[in-house]
Amino acid sequence: MKLFCFDVDGTLLTEEMEKEIGYVRGKIPTEKLIDLEKKGNKIAIVSPSPYLPERYANDDHWFKDFGSNEYRWANILKACNFNEISFENTIYVDDLEANRNQMEEIGIKSYSPYEFLDTNFNNN
Repeated sequence: MKLFCFDVDGTLLTEEMEKEIGYVRGKIPTEKLIDLEKKGNKIAIVSPSPYLPERYANDDHWFKDFGSNEYRWANILKACNFNEISFENTIYVDDLEANRNQMEEIGIKSYSPYEFLDTNFNNN
């Protein structure tokens, strides 16, 4: 089992952002997250954005205490602790390279939305 942590704006594609243009509109449809859950993985949204998928707008999935990108790691840490999953079993997905680099520095494997979509997580 892995914990998949997602940024929202520029990363996820939800019905709410279908009409949006620019940085808000993401790439990863909600169905991809649902597929990961069906395989036994955990999902965490670690962005305070209101555009997250509605099914994840609850205390079991949405970790939004720290809105600043500089402190995104704190939301991920909270999600890891809540789900009792280590950094080694956590994957972070974000459209911002600086955020991904910060997570890699603390030991969390990170992907851009395109990399995520191109990676097969069937065996996780």
